[in-house]
Amino acid sequence: MAMLTRNPPPRISLEIKRVLQLSKQTKVGDWYLYQNLIEIRIYGCQLAPYKLPKYLPMRLFALEYYRKIMNSDEVNFVSAKKKPSSESNIDWAPSSAILERQGRKQTKFCSKRSSNRVS
Repeated sequence: MAMLTRNPPPRISLEIKRVLQLSKQTKVGDWYLYQNLIEIRIYGCQLAPYKLPKYLPMRLFALEYYRKIMNSDEVNFVSAKKKPSSESNIDWAPSSAILERQGRKQTKFCSKRSSNRVS
């Protein structure tokens, strides 16, 4: 078809552009066009981009998109849930001091009882 109209087909379809940049305020990622390849980058993803073919079919884009979105979610959201809560970071020094005071009272009480028995 491109030979008849003398216009090359688009390297990235309009649908792919809509998925990556939903609006000017909501952008998920960008694409980079090189001479013989395309790279898709998703914001927040730490994976190295695959070098995709010059004319990107929707199926390959979907695989790359899901791979990167899953990594982005794992890096930014799942690891935040695994962080210890503030309850597990309680400083136990006050409670150990209380136990130590109770231990001293116990020893004083025992020594008083033993002294009372002797006398």
